[in-house]
Parts: sequence; C-alpha cells; structure tokens
Amino acid sequence: MYSASRHYLFSSIAILALSVVINSVWAGDYSFKILDAPAAKSGTKAYGINDNGQVVGVFLESPTISHGFLFDSDNFTTLDVPSAIAGYSYAIGINNNKRIVGYYYDAKSSHTFIYDGAQFSELNATSLSTSKIFGILGNAINAKNQIAGTFFDQNGSHGYLYANDKFTVIDAPSSVKASTTVTGLNDNTDLVGYFSDGQGSNRGFLKRGTEFSTLDVPNIDQKNGGTFALGINNAGTIVGNFYDNTGSHGFVYNAGNFKTVDAPNASRGTTVSGLNNHDQLVGWYTDDQGLTHAFIATPNLTNNPATVGNVTPPVISPAPTTCKINTQYFPASKEVTFEDVEFNGKHFWAKLKDQGGLKFLVTDYREVAAGTCSDAMLVHFKDGIVSIPNVQVSSDTYQVFLQQVDTRLLFEVKTSVKLN
Repeated sequence: MYSASRHYLFSSIAILALSVVINSVWAGDYSFKILDAPAAKSGTKAYGINDNGQVVGVFLESPTISHGFLFDSDNFTTLDVPSAIAGYSYAIGINNNKRIVGYYYDAKSSHTFIYDGAQFSELNATSLSTSKIFGILGNAINAKNQIAGTFFDQNGSHGYLYANDKFTVIDAPSSVKASTTVTGLNDNTDLVGYFSDGQGSNRGFLKRGTEFSTLDVPNIDQKNGGTFALGINNAGTIVGNFYDNTGSHGFVYNAGNFKTVDAPNASRGTTVSGLNNHDQLVGWYTDDQGLTHAFIATPNLTNNPATVGNVTPPVISPAPTTCKINTQYFPASKEVTFEDVEFNGKHFWAKLKDQGGLKFLVTDYREVAAGTCSDAMLVHFKDGIVSIPNVQVSSDTYQVFLQQVDTRLLFEVKTSVKLN
C-alpha cells in the first residue's frame, strides 16, 4: 500500500526544507519477524505492506533470477507475470483491497503491472512522454487505486502519478536534468521519493499538493549515498534509508524527528522500504554472509505509548456531542465499532474484527472530536487495557475489560462486571 522503489535512480532539486532532529537507534521499539521465502537461494526483500499485514516483495532464486511474492497468513505465493522474461518479475506495492503493483521485464523494456488476485494487467504508458519511453516501474498503490512510480525516456528518469485514467508527470522543481524517482504514495495522494541535486548528493522529498519539501537525514555525508524516502502512510509518517560512514540504515520520520532503524543481525545494512497505517515496517537487511532477509517490524507499544496517536490521520471528523450507542457489533462482518475511545488525551473512532476466542484485532481507526460520547459511554484505553463501561447483553448491562495481547493491537476479553 505504502511502498518503496527499487532501483536507486537519482533526481534533482526541491524547495521547502523540513526541520529535522535525529534520535538514537530505534530497533528496540520493534518486534522483528523475518520473512525468508522458501524458494529463495540468494535472498528475500519486502517492499510493501497493507493494513491487513499482507506483504509483497521479491525473492532471488539465484543472483540473477527474481520472482515477486505475496506473503499472506504466513504463506508465500509466487507472483510471476506471464509475459515477463522468466525470473524478471517484481511485486512492489499492495493496497488494502489486495491489489498489487510492480513491474516486469520483457525483451525490450520494463512495464508496470497490476494484479487483482486473478489476473495481471499492464499500465499503458504511451501518453507519458513525447519521446520514446525506455521503461516504467510501478512502485505504490493506494486505496483509490491510484498508482505511483517512475519512468525513463531519453532525458532521464521522471516520477508519475496515475489517477482517474490520467498520468501526471512528477519532476522535482528546477531540475537541470530529469532524475526524479517516486517511490511512495498514501491515500491523501502525498508522494515521496528522491532526487540528485547535481552536486553528488541524493535527497529525499515529500510532495503534498503542489509543494515539494526536501527530506535530508541530518549529520550525515550526503555525498556518501544520501537520503532516500521510500514510503509514506496516511498520517504522513515517512520511511526510507540513508548512508553514513558505517553503511546503510533504515529511518522513520514523523513530525520533524528522524529515528534510525537497524534490524537485528544487520551487519551489512538495513533498508526500510514501506509501512502501513499501523506503523508496521517492512524492508530487508544484509547479514555477515551477504544474504538479504526480508522483515516485518511491528511497534512495541510498551516502548511507544503514543503509537496509535501517531498513525491516526490528523483530521478531526465531524461528530455529535453525545452518542446513544458507543459500541456496535455487526454479525455479518464480525466487526465491532467504538464511537469514542480516549487514548493519551485524544479521542478515536475504532473498528475491531472478531478473531475468535474472545479476541479482537483493531483494523481501522481515526481521530474524532472530544465529547463524541458522554462520560458514561466513553471507552478508555490505558496501559494496554480497554475499559468499556456500558455493554448490553440481552437485558443485562456489563462493564467489560479487554487486554492487549500482542503488538498488532490484538485484544482479548479478560473479565466483565455485571452492573444491574
């Protein structure tokens, strides 16, 4: 869904500099799950993850033979485009509807593909450039089925956004030579990527509307690789990687702060290539044998008490001052919605899905206005405990307590108190 690209092609110039602070290594704030495709002989790389935890990426059957993959419910499925040269398919981005984008190579060039779970289709790029197109990469897809990526013509590389059956070319402003790479896209149509400034430095960027902002990890030698912005979620959190004198490191950028992410056992570097709206990260690291291993990194809420607040879109939804039913259960979809959950002084609408065994997984949430529900109806979330003050079961009323049981925002009913 929120993805990253995949060849380090370079671009040029940006306008607004973002104020930044860099913090210490952040690996301890995550639980890492390693994803090594069973058929991989030379490494696995994860590029995109959606809010359901489904991951796409590439595994190497040999140093020169690549296959796309989908990782879903602990199962790997190989994704090879039928019209591709055997071993030249790359799955890069995935949205919540499980639509996948990527690219493949035939005998002439690279092409963007879309996979809907049943068949592959190709993005027609003939209208993108007045000159010959030498290839096009699909790097990200959002909930609106908009697609972002990079294409190549005789002038160099350009980013693109494909929306409503039309292409928009993305070139970093004032570029002397076309060298823009677009890598990530969110549901607000914010774009991230990177470019070359013509001085030997590689710079990350954020494009929001018509405004470009540079994104540079501070206190590093930009000419020693530089900063690459690779993915963005709906809250505006950006991930990518950078280089310093010790090698390659992943980063997470939010609200003016950079945090470094190094995977365990990453003796030869870490890349964070994508993230979802639960702040789960995907990417890969290289071990001391030179092999790459894909990973999912899930935030540890005990170390990140404001995780939910950070990943919620910053839009306050219109809401009444009170609600009659704060908790609703929908039997057909096995979903529960809470109209007003108070967490760290903020208020959220939240959707949970019944996982069986009195366990419920948070699948969606958004910030709402304080006072959506009266105090008597307000659901509280603190220290991993959800307290629901008013649950109707037949003619009885209960207060119910749920406890968080893992870092995916999975909660289990622990106890209840009958109130009448």
